[in-house]
Amino acid sequence: VDDNDLVKVVAKVDVVQLPGHAGWVGSVLARRLLRIAKRLSKPVILGVSSNRARTAWLNSSNKIKGSLRYFDIRSCQIWMAIQCDGVFIVGVGLRNLFARYNRNIFTGTASWIEDSDIAPPRGHDAGTFNVCLASRMEKMKGMHIGISAFSQAKLRGLDLHLTIIGAGPEQQNIEQQVLDLGLGPMTTFRPMVAYPRPFLDLLNTMDAVLLTNLNDEQPRLIFDALSQGCLPICPDTPAYRGLGLDDRLF
Repeated sequence: VDDNDLVKVVAKVDVVQLPGHAGWVGSVLARRLLRIAKRLSKPVILGVSSNRARTAWLNSSNKIKGSLRYFDIRSCQIWMAIQCDGVFIVGVGLRNLFARYNRNIFTGTASWIEDSDIAPPRGHDAGTFNVCLASRMEKMKGMHIGISAFSQAKLRGLDLHLTIIGAGPEQQNIEQQVLDLGLGPMTTFRPMVAYPRPFLDLLNTMDAVLLTNLNDEQPRLIFDALSQGCLPICPDTPAYRGLGLDDRLF
C-alpha cells in the first residue's frame, strides 16, 4: 500500500490505533501510519495486549538471540509510546511498561464472555477433583510449573485428575515431565478445543484451572473459567490482583 492510499484511509477516520507488539522491521506499516496520522492531526493510540518482548526472551533457547529480540521489540514499543497520544493495554500488569513514556494509559480487561455464556450453578461432586491446564505449549506459558504443583498435590493422597489442553513446541517436554513424575494414569492430553462453546463446555466439567503464565498480561481464561463455575488458580502478581479476585484464588 503506497502512502497516498494510506493518507486517504487515515483522512476518513477519527482515531488511529496501532499494534505495539513487533520490533522495528515488523512495525514498518504501523510507523508509516503513525507518521501520516501525525501529519493529518489525527489522534493515535498504541494497543498492547501482551508483553511480547518478554515472551520472546522467555521462549528463546538461545538467550543472546532472545535478548536481542527483546531489545528490538521493547525499543520500538517505547519509541511508539512516546510518539502516540495514548496507550491501550490489557491488564494492569502491562502498565509499568509504558508509565514512564506516556501519561495517557487506558487499562482494559480481557474477557470475551457474554451474559448468555454464564453457566448456572452446579452442585459439588465429592469424587475426583478435576484440574485443567489450557494454553499453547511454550516456555512462557509455564505449564511445567502447573504440572509440578499437581504432582505435589498427588503426593498428599488427593483424588485428582489433570486434563492438559493445547499444543506447541514444548509438548514433548510436557509429556515427558508427566511420565517422569508418574502422573500418566491420572492425566489426559487433549488437542486445542474450539472457542467459545466447546471450550466453555469442557471447563464446565472442571473444578479448577491453573493459570501459570510467566508473563505480565491478563489472560481471558480467568473469566472463561469463572463463567463455568471453575476456579482459576492465579499467580499473585499485578495482572491478576488488579481484577479484584478473591484472595483464596492466588
